[in-house]
Amino acid sequence: MTSLPPRGPDPRPSGSSDEAVLAALSTHLGVPLAPRTFTVRGDVRVGVDGADAASDAPPRFLVTVNGGSGQLKSLQRNRVIADAFKLDWLRGVLAPGARAVLAVSEPYGRLFVAGAWLPVAVRERGIEVAVVSATGGVRFLHG
Repeated sequence: MTSLPPRGPDPRPSGSSDEAVLAALSTHLGVPLAPRTFTVRGDVRVGVDGADAASDAPPRFLVTVNGGSGQLKSLQRNRVIADAFKLDWLRGVLAPGARAVLAVSEPYGRLFVAGAWLPVAVRERGIEVAVVSATGGVRFLHG
């Protein structure tokens, strides 16, 4: 498995690390999750922050992680939106039965308040949102 080239400066706030968020989600689900890069349609490489480890079968989990603390800016919000789009697309072309999960630290959970379009959009696309606390607790947002 190869890694994707760096994307430039990381737009996420500092604080809870992506690795800690992914580890907490992995423990909560009881499934080992690790970064994974897929090749789709022969030449399109796309990476996720977490997928179940078996590389010889389609993944059952596709996860992107946005960890951090502090004030969120539009760049972080846009990254979450892009991650949701990537998960939806990748699941459609690679693993239609996979669970698509946006794993976020608590500050990012604010993006999914009632009355906003984003929580409705991800729910209607079948993308789950897991909010991971600083202590490693995981809660899935519903509707």
